[in-house]
Amino acid sequence: MSAYEIKTLKRDLRKAQGPSGSRHGRAGLFFCRTFEHTPVLLSISPLKTRLQNILFLTEEYSMKSLVIILAVLTIGVSCSKVERPKSTSKEMNSATQEIVKKEADDQRESKLLILKSEKESLGSKIAAAKDYFLAFDFQRSVQSKNEKLLLIAVRDFKVVAQDFHSKIKVKRMSPLKDGENQSDEHAFYALAASLDTKSTEAGVSFYDLIRWALRREEYKEQLRSYEAELVTGKSKQVMIDLMKARMDIMATLALRELTDEDNQTLGQKIKSVVFDVTGGVLGSIDLPETFTDANDVTKDAAIKFLEKASKALRVLKDIGVEKKLQRTLRSAFSKIDLSNRSKHEQEHLHPDVEKEIDQRRGTTRQLIDELLQ
Repeated sequence: MSAYEIKTLKRDLRKAQGPSGSRHGRAGLFFCRTFEHTPVLLSISPLKTRLQNILFLTEEYSMKSLVIILAVLTIGVSCSKVERPKSTSKEMNSATQEIVKKEADDQRESKLLILKSEKESLGSKIAAAKDYFLAFDFQRSVQSKNEKLLLIAVRDFKVVAQDFHSKIKVKRMSPLKDGENQSDEHAFYALAASLDTKSTEAGVSFYDLIRWALRREEYKEQLRSYEAELVTGKSKQVMIDLMKARMDIMATLALRELTDEDNQTLGQKIKSVVFDVTGGVLGSIDLPETFTDANDVTKDAAIKFLEKASKALRVLKDIGVEKKLQRTLRSAFSKIDLSNRSKHEQEHLHPDVEKEIDQRRGTTRQLIDELLQ
């Protein structure tokens, strides 16, 4: 019912009310004043017709009947008002999800550009890889183990990993090499180093997904859809090579916390050159050790990297894959001697402090020995 129709109806009702004040006229005016701002209700032609019949065509309807009808109509209006926000809320949620998904896709694309860049350092690529892994929908979802989201993420990651893998020579690469020619190798190492990235401690990482998939495939256990994607065809070898690369890159990061390459003596530098020229047949990588003089934070960082390298080695051993440290790393770690105490440690320390230092040294030595086996 239009505004004009409402106005006309109110005029007619005043006439119907007359000098004595018809009950129907008064009720009708009340109705118009109450519902003139409810176009949804008044636009319903059956209700309009019914109202006209009540008010004008019969004198048999009592005020009670009219009140009942008004009550029914009021309920109808209330219901219509309740339904509309629900629909709007769903539309808003859907739009928000689309925006969030678009932002996540854009973030992954921007981080991939860094991984592919020949001008970015290994450190920059590792940082970009962490952000790349955090931009998947399952990382942002309350249900981090949502199989549908995991399957989408795995398919996306598989393409990226295979692309870098196809551009490198796995048996000849080294995380210690630096330069534009190593750009794709650094990208592969960056992905390997960041596999364990996850949004929350209770969440799931790609390291978990790869580890579960490789183990279940090896032991002939039933694979989930996203796990099967990781071990189908060439994907399995790519995942194994990622674990191998993870072991080497984590060992490299630990080595940087344990030694100082810039302070090599002339004799140590000559040995390193001979080692590189002869492919490890002669010479050695002998780096000045810094662990004994390092602070606790540095020592803990070295231990953390060594633990991650050891875990990657255990994953490979569990599926029957043999892996030795990259030869340059192997030579460098074999020369590390943690038995010498620093000047600070040689002073009279409290027994508890001395015990804590010895525990860190023992843990580091044990992890290095595991990697050298």
